[in-house]
Amino acid sequence: MVYELTTMHLHLWGTNKAVESILNYKKTSQSHGRLLGCWKVEIGPIGPDCLLILREFGTVGELMEEREKFLFNNNPFGISDILIKGFKIESFMPFPFMPPIKTGQLGPIYEFREYQLAVGGIKKSIDAWEKALPARQKISPVIIAMYALDGPARIVHIIAYKSFEFRLNVRQELYQKGIWPPKGAPEEIIMATNMIALPTSISPLM
Repeated sequence: MVYELTTMHLHLWGTNKAVESILNYKKTSQSHGRLLGCWKVEIGPIGPDCLLILREFGTVGELMEEREKFLFNNNPFGISDILIKGFKIESFMPFPFMPPIKTGQLGPIYEFREYQLAVGGIKKSIDAWEKALPARQKISPVIIAMYALDGPARIVHIIAYKSFEFRLNVRQELYQKGIWPPKGAPEEIIMATNMIALPTSISPLM
């Protein structure tokens, strides 16, 4: 299993039209990969309208075939180039112990955290997460933790919360109990970014 995360920057008020295009694209024979989530970014270092699109592929080969098609297309996801200011596509492999993503009503607050890591930091981070994650999952499940297959060495994880207040309370509880962050993992972090996003009407992860 391999995942693809697309960050789509749109012109102002372009979200509704883009979401409609993604839904129509999903229904065509041209669409490959399984749509897991489509969110609008609400909080983060992002411009006016920004979508996050998460898809699942069976193999890296399938993902790369779809990637090449998008790179030579001026209408990715069927979204008109008139709407798009820019986009990036990233490939990720799940941590070995993470189960496949199950969709459903898990949010509606979704947090996307990315950590750029030191050399060798991916393996150390995975080892630290494997030890700490079972206790974390009992309190606040991580939907997916994955490492990048392209670009700088980095990991991304996605967590769903019922509300902003619930998120704050959970983070305090995890820290006070010494459950999170995983011991040894923060030392590998060079830079961190964080985004809060809300599911759109077509998102299987709601």
